[in-house]
Amino acid sequence: MFLIGNLSEKNCQFNGKNSFLVYIVSKEYAIKSNVPPVEFVLNKERMEEKGVKVYFANSKQIGENRYTSVSNSRLFAIEKTGDNFEEIKKQVYQVIEEEIDDNLDYRTDIGNMYEH
Repeated sequence: MFLIGNLSEKNCQFNGKNSFLVYIVSKEYAIKSNVPPVEFVLNKERMEEKGVKVYFANSKQIGENRYTSVSNSRLFAIEKTGDNFEEIKKQVYQVIEEEIDDNLDYRTDIGNMYEH
């Protein structure tokens, strides 16, 4: 069933906070379309203890803190919401630098090119 009309304020409420998200991808993302799966280690619990959220996309768990890509697309995202945009951006990138395997990649210019 499709509804046509305006979003209601009851069903769509903004919290007035900033959100910052970075997608983590394989090194071959956007370079080659058909690549073998990439395996990586990720300790989701430890990352979330540092205040970020992890959202999985094209990856599956193959062991304790071990994952593999399902396709050559975005593997997972790391996100944080808070009051100060620069602070949450700094925290997300700090967690990435401390926790993400070297065989994975991400953009470092997010939040620098365009803010709205």
